[in-house]
Parts: sequence; C-alpha cells; structure tokens
Amino acid sequence: MVLDADAQEIRIFDSDGGFVERFGGWGDGPMELRGAIDFHLFPDGRIAVSLGRLGPIKIFQRSDRGWELLDIVDFRPTPANSLCGMSDGRLFSGGYQREYETILNEFDAGIRRFGRGYQHEHSLIRMTLSGGLVECLEQPDRIVFGFMHLPIVRSYTTEGVLQWTAVARDDYLQLEIIEKRHPETGAVGVSRRVVRDHDRLIGIHSVGSDGQLLLQYGRFFWTRREIVPQSYLVDTVTGFGAYLDADSLPIVLSTHHDGYIALFQEPYPHLEVRRMGTHETLNQ
Repeated sequence: MVLDADAQEIRIFDSDGGFVERFGGWGDGPMELRGAIDFHLFPDGRIAVSLGRLGPIKIFQRSDRGWELLDIVDFRPTPANSLCGMSDGRLFSGGYQREYETILNEFDAGIRRFGRGYQHEHSLIRMTLSGGLVECLEQPDRIVFGFMHLPIVRSYTTEGVLQWTAVARDDYLQLEIIEKRHPETGAVGVSRRVVRDHDRLIGIHSVGSDGQLLLQYGRFFWTRREIVPQSYLVDTVTGFGAYLDADSLPIVLSTHHDGYIALFQEPYPHLEVRRMGTHETLNQ
C-alpha cells in the first residue's frame, strides 16, 4: 500500500508488485483527499489517512462495494503530520500544537495531548524544531517521537509519561536558523534557510518482535540531489542503540512483520519489497 502524494491516491499492490486497485484523488468529496501526507493501516483493514494541517483524518474501510469512508476524525487545528496506531485501534499522531506546546496526540472520543515541544521564545523556532515523526510500539506499549530537525528521540507510555530521551548522533548538521535582535527595539526576527547541507529524520520504524527501533537520518546536500541515509538500531526499553554500517540499508519507507519497503534512487527512483529476518532464515 502506497500513498502517492502527487496524485493524492492510496494505491494497493500485491506481494509481487502488481497493481491491484486505488482510491482517493484530489478533491473535497468523501472519498477524495487533499493534502494527504501519511496513513496508517490497522490490523482489521481500516486505513487512517492524515490530511495534515489542511484537514482532518479520514478513516476508510473496504466492503463488498469497494472502499468506503467510515469516519472523519476532526480536531483541527491540531495537526497530524505523522500517524501510528495500536492493534486495539488506538490512533496517535505527531504534530506540534502551538496553543498547548505539545507534540503528540491520541484520538478517541476526544483528543488527548502530551509531550513537550522545543522550548524557545520565538514561535517560528518552536514550530520548526518541534516537528517530527511518531511510531507506535507494543510489548510494552510505547509512543516514540523523533524530532525532524534535531537528533533527539523520546519514548512515552501511552498515558504520556516520558520514559527516556536519546541523542541519536553527535555529528548532526543542523538546519540553518538565523535569529536577529534589533539593536534599538529589541524585537527578534527569525529566518530559516536551506542553503547548506543539513540532516533530517526521514524514518522511525518498529522492526522485529524483540523491541527494536530503526532510526534513519538523511543527509541532504545543497549542491546535488542526493539523500544519504544513516541508520541506527535502538532498544525500545532503554533507548540505547548502535550505528549500522552505511551500506547495510537503503532508505526504509515502512516495515511489516517479516520485511520492509525500501526506496532506491539509482539507477532510477523505485521501490522494493524486501524480506527481513535472522541470518538462519535468510540463508534457507
């Protein structure tokens, strides 16, 4: 299952890569999408699609008549920039809420906000550096949030209690943010410019059944269209982890129980569905 952000469609493929069906498309109708940036597939087959800052979360379910809109979760202006869910149907999102200065949300009959964003006196800096990606883990139940433009990862219980904070890397190239204070009035101005190489969190995924988390940071180059991933394997209970060899993994878009979907940039942009397991199972 793939979200085509350009076409605003959910496209479904079989295990051999063959196209099966699609739904969505640009528009404001019940089955259409506008600004979709992430989705989550529940074990019962329901799909939650986040329409980011422009709209709500739409829940779709397949019936004998095809895909149908099941529900709309609308708690705007709370953004849902990244989605994850538990097997019992609980839905969480990552998205900075300026009014509450929180970064995580649980959607149920109402909305529960938790997690502190980046602290700074200027709202643009708070908003920029509080964005990130979220992943839901089970056994034990955890909500892990990785900051997009900071090398920091935090783990929370589903009740919102902070368990650990980890610094993923010490050679992180920060996005350039310039803060200037007027010498006479004291007013502060902030500008954000992507004019040099910088790092960004591009993926946070649960892998395996023994409580491991895959973090991937991408190094974006100003002078060439290339993203170099750097991968880390983290223990979800303690927050301790290790760097993986630079050539061991491509960019991982999503994981499932025994494999993952990888993005390759050469010789042309394409996706591959790969199997993941122990050395013993892979050598059989």
